[in-house]
Amino acid sequence: MKHLRKIINLNYLTTLTTGNNHIITDMIKLFITEITKEIQLIEKGIIENDFTLIKSRIHNIKGIMYYVGLDKIVKKDLLEIEKLAVNQLDILGIGMLFSKTKKKFRRAIQELNDWILLTNVKKTCK
Repeated sequence: MKHLRKIINLNYLTTLTTGNNHIITDMIKLFITEITKEIQLIEKGIIENDFTLIKSRIHNIKGIMYYVGLDKIVKKDLLEIEKLAVNQLDILGIGMLFSKTKKKFRRAIQELNDWILLTNVKKTCK
């Protein structure tokens, strides 16, 4: 089995919370909830050709992706999607770009859930 390099980076959250794993866990759970909601809304916008909805949801994601270090991974694609949505161009291109980006979000969500599980296991073992 191929081992993939992690795409999340919790350095910012760790610094922000002074390493408090309880707060980090709460913020990760909030991130997962929010990103899942935003993904669904963007998909709705793509299906309905709603460029305004796509643009606003991409804007929201851009505001929260830094917390888990996804800015270096998805920023370029999000900026391109936002540009296309602002100019109301190429819904098919938006869909293709977002499909690629969504895979990265899903992988990040899995990594974050794994982090939470590992943190809970470590607490239990103490």
